[in-house]
Amino acid sequence: MTRGYTSITLKGGKKDGEIIDDVSLRKLPDAISFNSECYFAKSNDGNISIMKGSLSSLWHSYSVHIYSKVENKKHESGTIFEFIETRDVERCSAIIKKKTQCLKPAIYGKSYCSENHNSNKQ
Repeated sequence: MTRGYTSITLKGGKKDGEIIDDVSLRKLPDAISFNSECYFAKSNDGNISIMKGSLSSLWHSYSVHIYSKVENKKHESGTIFEFIETRDVERCSAIIKKKTQCLKPAIYGKSYCSENHNSNKQ
């Protein structure tokens, strides 16, 4: 491994055993997350569908798998990130000027993405 770089090994969860090579050690985060492969989309007529791939403008919610960095053991190469939890990500419920729903994810545990979209404030 090149100096200043590491390989990340994921332990637990859906990505158990996956290895990500050549990751810079500079500003290596304490936690990383991965979006689930599927998400829920809400059609204009109100029906909910399960979709796969990149989020469309009709996305309703999806899940993220969160991994946390484990303290390195001496004389072992690589960095281990251990599965912590799966969180559901909801879409911001604010209706914007274009009369459509905001496309941004809501803050965890809230229904809005920012204080500007907090409906309790308006």
